[in-house]
Amino acid sequence: MCTTSKGPVALAGRQPGQLAAEHGASFEFEGSVLSGTPILRRAQRLFGGLEIPGCRA
Repeated sequence: MCTTSKGPVALAGRQPGQLAAEHGASFEFEGSVLSGTPILRRAQRLFGGLEIPGCRA
């Protein structure tokens, strides 16, 4: 699971990650400047072999 919500991280600390690991999953959190879209690691994983010179909104 990946979330941009800081609530679970702030309230539970490392517990979500530990619980996920016990069930063979991962708990990740990050957000872009405008939040709502966890894009940084996803882009790195999906497009790791590509060179992205920039982006536009």
